[in-house]
Amino acid sequence: MRHTHDTAQRNQRAMLHARGMARATAVKWCKIARQFFDVAKRRRLIDENPCQHIKGAVKGRAENRVYVKAEDVLRIIESVPDIQWKLLIALARFGGLRILSEAVAMTWMDVDFERQRFIVRASKTEHHEDGGVRVVPMFPELQGLFHAAFDAAEPGAVHVFTRFHDSAQNMRTQFCRYIERAGLKPWLKPWQNLRASRATDLADVFPSHVCAKWLGHTSGNRRRSQSSNCLPRCRGRRRHAGDRLRALRRARSQGRGRRHAQRLIAFISGLRLR
Repeated sequence: MRHTHDTAQRNQRAMLHARGMARATAVKWCKIARQFFDVAKRRRLIDENPCQHIKGAVKGRAENRVYVKAEDVLRIIESVPDIQWKLLIALARFGGLRILSEAVAMTWMDVDFERQRFIVRASKTEHHEDGGVRVVPMFPELQGLFHAAFDAAEPGAVHVFTRFHDSAQNMRTQFCRYIERAGLKPWLKPWQNLRASRATDLADVFPSHVCAKWLGHTSGNRRRSQSSNCLPRCRGRRRHAGDRLRALRRARSQGRGRRHAQRLIAFISGLRLR
């Protein structure tokens, strides 16, 4: 069968209508086909790519994006009996981790209790210049859970999470049970929306490049796919953080000392200096 621009267009319409695929799925398969024919064209097996004219990017559906309040997540954490589950949920909502890949890769060597930060290794972005490794502050919501999980860990334990390495586990189903146990209704894409909600909160206070560094993606991706799920936010929070940043700049320009500047930074970020 000879593939032409018309047949490629018909195949795309068939995926969308006859087969009932979601648009994102159809676009993904068309992208794979376009790459396949690009290779054939470079090898001079065909004269032109029949899928070259089919454009589109795989984007999440806006109706699937839900902002999850921090108060609701704390309520869920309180109802969970297992400390590893508590920490896992907290890392998704307050640490912005991708669940489950980034969590199971974390070891106790990656957790710095003294400087209140931890290292995250992302297999999804390991091909980037930074190797997919980023340093995330141990935000106040995480500190107590990290200490509790460390105290509960078996002697000689290497990984922070020891019970989630079985790929057959259905993390979504169990998480939804915990949500219902807390008296809440499960939301769409439960793990993804926890991470997206954290991105929204951070964007209210910190510059975009700082948020992108902590969350492990580019600023453009954060603006497009993460903060777009937020509810209308109060402008006063941005104005409050801006006042603190201006005070920090004045302190530096007036030579008021490094320690003072550190305290101002700690006030903005909500971290505690020792």
